[in-house]
Amino acid sequence: MKACLLFTVFICVFFRGYSQIQADAELLRLLQNKTRFSEVKQIVNSYLYKKLANYSDKDTLEKKQVLRQLKMWNRKFWISENYTDSKGEVVNVPELIYQAYTQQKEEASRSQTISPLAQAQPWLLQGPYNSDNGIGRMDKLAFHPTDPNTIYAGAPYGGLFRTTDGGNNWFPISSYLPSLGVSGIAINPLNPLIVYVLSGDGNSGGGCFSPAPNVCLSFGQEVSTSLGVFKSIDGGINWQRTASFPTATTGSYQGRDLIIDPSNPETLLAATSVGLFRTTNGGNTWVQATTPFPDINIWEAKFNPGNPNIVYTTGNSFFLTSFDNGATFNTIPDAVTNGNLSTATRISIGVTPVNPNRVVLFAGPMTGSGSFTGFFSSNNSGQSFSRITQTPNLFASTIGNTVLTDQSSYNNCVTISPVNENQIIVGGLSIWVSQDGGNSWAQNTAYWPADDPYVHPDVHSINFNPVNNNLYCATDGGVYLFTGPTWIPLFNGATTSQFYHFERENDEGDIWGGTQDNGILEQQSGGTYFIYRTGDGFDMMTDHSYLVANGEADDTYYSINQRIFKDGLGTIDITPPTSMGFFANLAMSPDLEDKIYAGYSNATYISYDAGDTWTSLGNIPGNWSLSTCPSNTDIIYVAGAGVNKISRRQVSGGWTDLTPSLIAAGYDNIQKITDIEVHPNDHNIVYISVGGAISNAKVFRTLDGGATWQNLSFNLPNVPIFSLKRDNNDGIYAGTSIGMYYKRSGANVWELFSNGLPPVPITEIELRSADNQVWASTYGRGIWFTTAYSSCVPNLNLTGTVSGNMYAEASISINSNQSILGGDGTFVRYNAVSQIRLTPGFKANFGSKFKTFNTGCGGQVDLLRNNSKTDSISIANPPIKKNSIKN
Repeated sequence: MKACLLFTVFICVFFRGYSQIQADAELLRLLQNKTRFSEVKQIVNSYLYKKLANYSDKDTLEKKQVLRQLKMWNRKFWISENYTDSKGEVVNVPELIYQAYTQQKEEASRSQTISPLAQAQPWLLQGPYNSDNGIGRMDKLAFHPTDPNTIYAGAPYGGLFRTTDGGNNWFPISSYLPSLGVSGIAINPLNPLIVYVLSGDGNSGGGCFSPAPNVCLSFGQEVSTSLGVFKSIDGGINWQRTASFPTATTGSYQGRDLIIDPSNPETLLAATSVGLFRTTNGGNTWVQATTPFPDINIWEAKFNPGNPNIVYTTGNSFFLTSFDNGATFNTIPDAVTNGNLSTATRISIGVTPVNPNRVVLFAGPMTGSGSFTGFFSSNNSGQSFSRITQTPNLFASTIGNTVLTDQSSYNNCVTISPVNENQIIVGGLSIWVSQDGGNSWAQNTAYWPADDPYVHPDVHSINFNPVNNNLYCATDGGVYLFTGPTWIPLFNGATTSQFYHFERENDEGDIWGGTQDNGILEQQSGGTYFIYRTGDGFDMMTDHSYLVANGEADDTYYSINQRIFKDGLGTIDITPPTSMGFFANLAMSPDLEDKIYAGYSNATYISYDAGDTWTSLGNIPGNWSLSTCPSNTDIIYVAGAGVNKISRRQVSGGWTDLTPSLIAAGYDNIQKITDIEVHPNDHNIVYISVGGAISNAKVFRTLDGGATWQNLSFNLPNVPIFSLKRDNNDGIYAGTSIGMYYKRSGANVWELFSNGLPPVPITEIELRSADNQVWASTYGRGIWFTTAYSSCVPNLNLTGTVSGNMYAEASISINSNQSILGGDGTFVRYNAVSQIRLTPGFKANFGSKFKTFNTGCGGQVDLLRNNSKTDSISIANPPIKKNSIKN
């Protein structure tokens, strides 16, 4: 890293990664030596908003580019803000989550009994199962070596998915921790039950900038940081973490790519932001492979398809070749000098078995209007390159609304046909195709949904299936198959949607929510979702009669990026004119449907006419959380950044700072206040949830309007709490980074309430008293629901699919036709006194553990052994559907 410090105005493109967020020299200078998250955020926003103010309305393109930078930064700010420590610095988030989840599983395994159990039946996925234009981001693809219908897809938050029918249906198989993300997938070609995953998010965040290399530590770690390679030897049912990479860094790095030697599958190469690492024993040990170039950012690696002793790898502005199977690498000077790669910030590699000597490079960024660093080609295994073209800008979109922008360090991929070396496909914002070896190009997909042919933008992977030569791509919307001349979306079951917020019912009675990359999604019949509006959808609300005294359920409001919109007679932009910041929180007064609130980073606003006009309630931000009070409609509670406080306002009066008494109860104002829950009948009783990596500072309650606070954190794990919801029994649900917890009224312990729920952040919770259900949105695995915490039901009917840890109990009987898919730690238990019936359709895949008990509700349940002395049936590895995992 010392070499990086020699640069004073340029990005250190050789030694470290450069994220999709383009930062100029002046901003990097301002970020020098800033490690506190709040400082980084303030500097970035201040700088870019000043830059934005310099443009006139005529500078449409320039303003769009700055706004996109702001969105990318604030998208990362939103999640990273939840993971600061006592110094105000972002911790190694995946390590924090992984350790907390491991501890959670260990505590569950040590417990001999569960009595009573809070959850009668498991969480069930509500979707999105499918979507018209995008369901959630997928970054990586991998293929079974002999079965063309078995494909793997990796998401940055949703984990690893597999299809066995060519992509028509996807199933999650990585319960090792979906939050870790997938930045590389490798399948053993001789034994496809052996699967490797490089963890993390290789495409976003975490880029260390020079002259501010520490920015990667203070801003971009969240999910971007890798925990190395995980390995499964049973097709994805169970996972183990392989050995750590030998790096002299602080341990914080990004995973980029993972490849496996087709002739010797014990050899793998892992590309990371701190170098290329090699194992020759299946992950038992790893060594640094890019010496004498240690600590360099590596974007991609490829084996020569005719000779695995030749390995290619690229970084920001360089190309390296190995002639000894990846043990050592040498530079090819001509690739940089004559090839003109010195200004590149990310380079992807294409090879083809039809001509093993052919290597192509796709390099960004754009270098001017309509141009980019270049498309390069070599016919001598990478010993020399020629730049074939720089125009048109293949990272841009020119169909419909022209988008002359660049995200080449976020979406950058290339592939060559396995049967025609002149057919080359690249991906940036959209997909471009050349039929003449890269000399001429045509844009193959549109960026905007209204244009044709549309494929969700931001293309991260393009791959030919080596078994049948079908062409697939992975984008911010999901996986697509090219059938010529169209791309077919393959979204069904690939539920990786990252919801910021959701609402159980909008004005049309549909579920809708705000998602990263995929806008506002709205559910229609059959579980299919459609994009209500594009962008980063954040918050939404509808004037339902059961929420508002005079509500008619005829208006909807939603915030996207930095704007707020209202749907009534058409779509109307109602953004407060003086507001600043992204991702506004919304709230509606319980007494008047037209009385609404918006929380921004510079102020909290009120409107009495449904957003036609706004009044600032002062410079108290409400962009962390905002809540009205059903029992006193003149009072609101808000929490926001900048001032790092929770405040109460009598709308007709002024603000009261409640933070000092909250600090006295154990809160550190470094932490983000993520949610505010007000008692429906007493505005003085308020619960708040807290982010941060500070133990025993997760949930607080006041009974006197904030004069004093009680710490209710008790045994909650040391991960952020994203959401809270109080029920009618004075119990409280808490949505954490690793699932849901519940605390009964008066109890001093939180019970795990994640039966069947993947361990991902729970961003919002809704209760439906009419049908006794709890609903939750997640940041990476869609929307889920289950029966609320209650006494045991007499009879229970179980359907659908299940993996992981699940328990169901009833006082009389259980009927089940569930399909137990398997997965890491899958242990399904039924407990009923009179009868447990496994009806047609029930199956347990090989490797699952399934037991029944007849001790009834609250009875003793053995969690550890299969030799329980209760009257039970035990099936450790049921010989059902052994072929459910292809081999």
